[in-house]
Order: sequence, then C-alpha cells, then structure tokens
Amino acid sequence: MIQEIKEIYGHIFEAALIKEIAQVGLYKEVPAHTKLIEIGNTCSMTMNYASGQTKSEIRAITETDTVLIMVPIQKMEEWTLRYKSWRNFVFESYHNRLNEMLHTMDSIAFDNMEERLFNYLKEKARVNQEEVIRNTHQEMTYDLHSSRVVISRLLKKMEQNGQVSLQRNSVKVLNLEKLCNLGYCGT
Repeated sequence: MIQEIKEIYGHIFEAALIKEIAQVGLYKEVPAHTKLIEIGNTCSMTMNYASGQTKSEIRAITETDTVLIMVPIQKMEEWTLRYKSWRNFVFESYHNRLNEMLHTMDSIAFDNMEERLFNYLKEKARVNQEEVIRNTHQEMTYDLHSSRVVISRLLKKMEQNGQVSLQRNSVKVLNLEKLCNLGYCGT
C-alpha cells in the first residue's frame, strides 16, 4: 500500500507521513453508489476531530467505484499538528468543499430549475465520464431539492427536444451542445 500512497500523494506529503498512513490506514475499495456518510451518523469529516461527537449533516455517496484509505480520527488532529503538508491538505479540502457549497447556494438562489437540472446532468456526466446518469427521478429530486413532478416534467421536455433519453433508473445525455444552444448551459 505504501507504493500506491507514494504514487498519489508523494508530491504532497512528507515521507514520514506517507509511512504513517500506510501503517494505520485501512485500504478499502468501495463500489459506485455506496453511502459513505449518512445524515445523523457520527461524522469524521468535521473540524471537531478530537471529540468525534459531531453528527453528520450530510450524505456522501460514491459516484464511481472508489478506492480510499480510512485513517483513525485520532490521527487527524495529531497529523495536523505534526505535518504541515497534512494541515494544508485538510484545509485545502475544506476550502474546496466550501466553494462547492457556495456555488450550489448561488445556483439554488439564482438559477431556474431547468438550468439547475442541466448543470446537474452535465456535472454527473463529467464526474462519471459517461453520458448515462444512473440516478432515478426521485434521486435527482432529492439532490436538486425539488419535487418529482417538476424534475420528471423537465426531463420529459428535454427528451422531447432530443437532449436526453429517459431510461429506467437512468438518463442518457444525448446532446450537451444542443442543451447549450437552447440556453440550458448556465455556468
């Protein structure tokens, strides 16, 4: 496992930190669509690492087959104090999540639902590196904080316009360029 860690993080982390990660980390392969964190469970992704008492306010689900290394919560605080590279890595990760959250809030506040749905489909296609988005209408409804009727109506409209093909429990994006030409590209 140490070689894999070096290949991925060798340019970021000190050799001593890589060695510690290999010693205490739990290597895990997780299939796509697996819940990693559920609302209400204890959350390891919190700035309050030491207590471990904070309950999660998010749900995290893998988009694709994922390989991860789980580290004990106690090491988070220890490494933050001992390794500048770890501290920078953690704070940069939080910074990126904060920016994503601000972008999402901006989208909810200022984009109409058609733009939000298009951006959702576009991002899913980008992350999964394929045109088929394997989410049900209900899952999209939950992710977009909308109603199933609205999402289904908009998807049906996109299908009638030749932009998507609706399939059981998935949506195939047929023509991103056409979506853009019709004004759905947003940001």
